Amino acid sequence: MFIVNVEVALYRERKWLIIERNDPDTHANGALAFVGGKVKLAHHDADILERTARREVMEEVGLEVSGPFHYVHSTLSAMDSGEPVINILFLCEAGEGKPYLASPEEIANLSWMTTEEALSHPRTPAYTKENVRRAERLRRSMNHAQEVSY
Repeated sequence: MFIVNVEVALYRERKWLIIERNDPDTHANGALAFVGGKVKLAHHDADILERTARREVMEEVGLEVSGPFHYVHSTLSAMDSGEPVINILFLCEAGEGKPYLASPEEIANLSWMTTEEALSHPRTPAYTKENVRRAERLRRSMNHAQEVSY
């Protein structure tokens, strides 16, 4: 068995919503990341990854997700305990409103960061940097496609 985790690269006004993890009993305490969490068991639930993403964004930062989910990439890694994790990253526009620490037991801080700020922050682990890079590439390619479409 393995854990399925969903992360959401929320983008607004040229910045990413980045959180600082705040649970000493879980993976990557103190590290910067996108909002996300584990898929919970459901009985034949459609769109389970997207529903998980919406739930986690609301639970952690109190925002609705605006627009469609765009698949960025997936990875296989392991928790500190060795348990395997499949992580799926989506790109979404952040809905209206100001994010807040809706789950302070899980999140110590949140901030809007440019791509450069997120990549250069000393508490951004390599896997989060890779997620930021990939989300930024997809965002740029989508914007380019919109510019050339008629």
